[in-house]
Amino acid sequence: KRPGQFRIGFVKTLTPKYGPDILIRAMQQVCQKIPDARLIMAGHGKMKRKLQRMAEELQIADRIEFVGFVPHDKVPEILRSFDVFVNTSVCQESFGVSVLEASACGVAVVATRVGGVPEVCIDGQTAILVRPNDTEALTEAITALAKAPQQRLEMGKAGREFVVKKYQWQDNVNKMLRLFEQQLN
Repeated sequence: KRPGQFRIGFVKTLTPKYGPDILIRAMQQVCQKIPDARLIMAGHGKMKRKLQRMAEELQIADRIEFVGFVPHDKVPEILRSFDVFVNTSVCQESFGVSVLEASACGVAVVATRVGGVPEVCIDGQTAILVRPNDTEALTEAITALAKAPQQRLEMGKAGREFVVKKYQWQDNVNKMLRLFEQQLN
């Protein structure tokens, strides 16, 4: 963590289905409430230039860092540098891998209630879930966590425990094998 900054992180492809523009709109409001807020957007995609222009138009370009593509082996390092991880997907994600990755790194999460995302976190314990496309709710959730470092710490710990308990690789492989075997019988 960088002292003197509240680091909000986004790690996804910069495409409309993941809602990075929604996060930037919310970030304008977050910046008004949290003077040391910074948004780190990791990922590449066709929306990058549009998002950079949006940040300039909203006069928050100096508060957003576009770091580009992050190799998979470096994702845990960048996740651990965040105070809060945000997933703003508007599509029906089948499984919230990025949410699980952030939780596995002990980072509090704010995510949209879409698709499989609610299955990979516990609202109010490991994450705060908000409606998709709701910049006000997103702003409120991020701001609340910015003002509650102990809650962030507890959510991060609970998220890590949740992932360790529910998403061990070998346990999940064994469950899938049992399901396949049941279907064959």
